[in-house]
Amino acid sequence: MVVFTEAIVNYIVKYYNVNRAEVIMMVEDEWDAIEDAFYAQNTNVKEMAKELLNLYMVA
Repeated sequence: MVVFTEAIVNYIVKYYNVNRAEVIMMVEDEWDAIEDAFYAQNTNVKEMAKELLNLYMVA
């Protein structure tokens, strides 16, 4: 789980040029959703990163 969330953070920082501290806060805020998706094994790092960005860009 930690590797998955770190991969999400690294992906967003690298490809979307978002501040690492902000991404970490996003991941912490959405921890339950990320955890559910991880254990259900119905998403990958890219999809979860895009979902997080979509959620926060709208808000």
